[in-house]
Amino acid sequence: MSHIVPFRFKNAEKYRRTNTVDEIFCGLGRGEWGFILAGPYMGKTNLAVSLCIEASLGKNIIGLLPASPKQRKVLFVPYEEGMANIYERFYSVSSDLPVHDRETFESNFSLYSDFEPLLSKGTQYTSPNSSFSKLTEEAKGFDLIIIDTARSAMGDMDEVLDDPTFKMMIKKLASETSAAVLILHHLTKNQTRSRGDEVNPTGGSGLSSTQSESKYHLYLKMNKDRLTLIHTKATYAKERDKLKDSSPLKLQYTRSGMLVSDRLDLSTPSVPTKQAKDSNVSILLTPEQSHSRKRKDVNVEKLISTSDLEFNEELLNDIKANQPKKTEDIWDEMFSDSGGKAK
Repeated sequence: MSHIVPFRFKNAEKYRRTNTVDEIFCGLGRGEWGFILAGPYMGKTNLAVSLCIEASLGKNIIGLLPASPKQRKVLFVPYEEGMANIYERFYSVSSDLPVHDRETFESNFSLYSDFEPLLSKGTQYTSPNSSFSKLTEEAKGFDLIIIDTARSAMGDMDEVLDDPTFKMMIKKLASETSAAVLILHHLTKNQTRSRGDEVNPTGGSGLSSTQSESKYHLYLKMNKDRLTLIHTKATYAKERDKLKDSSPLKLQYTRSGMLVSDRLDLSTPSVPTKQAKDSNVSILLTPEQSHSRKRKDVNVEKLISTSDLEFNEELLNDIKANQPKKTEDIWDEMFSDSGGKAK
């Protein structure tokens, strides 16, 4: 069978991307792969959690869905967080969802529980019993696979020396599952510094070939004390759908910890929230509260991840100092009188 396709003007519509690629997010379709890039403690996993919910429900939370979104089957591979931590995180943020959306999310979302690296020295990732082969087989039928993170998935392999192998593996995963693959990835040390290297379409740490061939990069960063999201590469996205540095997508947290776009009107019924439409109680933190929450989360993660077992009093004091002021909760208003006693 010949693979030569003669060019014909009459076939232009047939081969148009909108007719040949099933897009999960604007610029990222099934069979393609991309990256979520960010520095340490910036919220890569929080963003991934929101994107899992967004794709599963077919409702904009971050705001990356195409014009005619569908509910998608989503698989999250939490190499870095582990099952217990990531399960608790999804359970917590889902408290912002109404019952019918929670049921839809349960139907469409799954976690992967085999945490053996996809690559390891001395083994062939293509062998039938490899971790990669098991994931590829079990992930068939999903529309979106999110891997947290590239470094954890690579095991004892090197991001520079073994980059070509990682690229071939990710291409094979996307191709054989027919799913879009999003990979969480760290920046280089220089890219995380205030006056360090620019984060550009070449991507983050190592994996230069894999990131170069990928056509979709999301970059999460702080910009003037606001958490923002831009595309550093979105080759196939329409111009109107690209998130540019000049007009980034600003993100904020809800009270349950869900990361959302501040462009969304959370008072409308189309946005998943269990709060009443006519309620004057916002589920969103103010920008100041959101920034304080982010600082607290960063410091907590530093405390947990530090290799120094001595009590870190400086970090603990910073956490206390940046706790957002207590605000009235909707349940407090419903069940408490002005004196603070239950009705």
